[in-house]
Amino acid sequence: MFRTKPTDATPGAPPTENELRFGEVRARDGNGWRIHLGAAMFYCFFLGWPTTFLEWAPIPLLVVWLVRVPRSHRVFFALVREPVVWLTLAFAAWQALSFIWTPDRAHGVKDFGQFRWALVLGTLWPVLDGRRWLIGAVAAGFVVGQCSQGLHLVGSVFEIESLTWSRPENRNSGWWDPAVAGTLLVGVVGLHLGGLASLEQPRARRLSTALAVVAGTGLAATGTRGAWLAAAVLVLLVAARVLVGRFRRARESAATTGGRARGPSLGALIGVSSVLVATAGVAWLTLGEGARARIAAGVGEVRGAIERGDFSTDTGARVIMLRWAVDGALEHPVRGLGVGGFNSYCKQRVAELDLRREAALAGGDPADRDIRPPRLHRHAHNQMLHTLCAQGVPGGVLLLLLALELARGGLRPRAPFEHTGPGWALVGLMLVSLFDSVLLNQQTAALWWTLAALSLGSRPREGVG
Repeated sequence: MFRTKPTDATPGAPPTENELRFGEVRARDGNGWRIHLGAAMFYCFFLGWPTTFLEWAPIPLLVVWLVRVPRSHRVFFALVREPVVWLTLAFAAWQALSFIWTPDRAHGVKDFGQFRWALVLGTLWPVLDGRRWLIGAVAAGFVVGQCSQGLHLVGSVFEIESLTWSRPENRNSGWWDPAVAGTLLVGVVGLHLGGLASLEQPRARRLSTALAVVAGTGLAATGTRGAWLAAAVLVLLVAARVLVGRFRRARESAATTGGRARGPSLGALIGVSSVLVATAGVAWLTLGEGARARIAAGVGEVRGAIERGDFSTDTGARVIMLRWAVDGALEHPVRGLGVGGFNSYCKQRVAELDLRREAALAGGDPADRDIRPPRLHRHAHNQMLHTLCAQGVPGGVLLLLLALELARGGLRPRAPFEHTGPGWALVGLMLVSLFDSVLLNQQTAALWWTLAALSLGSRPREGVG
């Protein structure tokens, strides 16, 4: 997964047939390409904005894409051979088929509707030879989103209600929901760490380092504990990748020329380490008491759920949802409950808990008297378990293959010093999906599929063709 394809990353390698097609289309329709790129940047910029902006942003992109199809159709030959596209179609088709047996079609429509964001695999494809501009637009949009966290902080400190959003104590997520903000910002941290680890120019690496620290500090402020863990693991993975790459380049350079390896190595490793240290330091100084309180509360809620059956807390609800997801997957291992069926299944299990508690109060098992049922959630707070529960083993296998293919394509540079941030951002979302169903929320799903489009393995190199 981490190995570089030699023919793609060799300096001066001749353009592929796909890249020549991109070059021909760009030469014949330069103005159309620039308009398309502008519409794509417009969409990418609003990925980090509130949902109203996010829902409207893809419309110009879709319109321009439709208008340009007659002129850009030649570049789609490579896209139809892309494994990610076929895995996505298979995953969507299996979910659509499960409408036949789902007990809750209303929730099924909501869950299946998130596949609309997968359309960006096609609408962004004709301008992927301007990929760095799209990455920059994504980063800029999230910088604006984090400014909303700054406004909330100012409003909270100086008691200016018009600058704040309704958020729990010690949690600052700006205009995002705290849990959603945590997931999104793990991806943003990965985006900037990928730039730090892969780009050649020291100025670009310094900018990536600064933006990663800002994103990490904003992530800490959300108070989202699962996202904290995912981000910590992500930083360690990027550091390990940089270290392995440094030794590999040094060995290859010594074997061929006897010289030193060129590119991001020791400086990148120091940068990645500084992101972890700086983010942790700033977060501890500004959020130390709140962070400790969040961690202590999480530990207490897990104990309450396991020892007393108290599932009414946030973490307690997550514990029981995970357990029910496993139960549902075991009950229907092949076809699953059906798209949207998890919510209906949980309602049945909550009713069972209510009956047990009522029986205990009437003289039954005393251990069941303290049972407190959870507040129902639409999903299991774990993407893979939710998929196994709703779509069975076939859905789980398709999701796993899709994730592996995206990681392979995103982390394998197509050219020397190509920005691998989208691939690392996807890895971050995969890590945080252990605590959140990232494909079932419109904001996180939109980010996932956009990063997937930027990570396609057959994407063209910029400036080639």
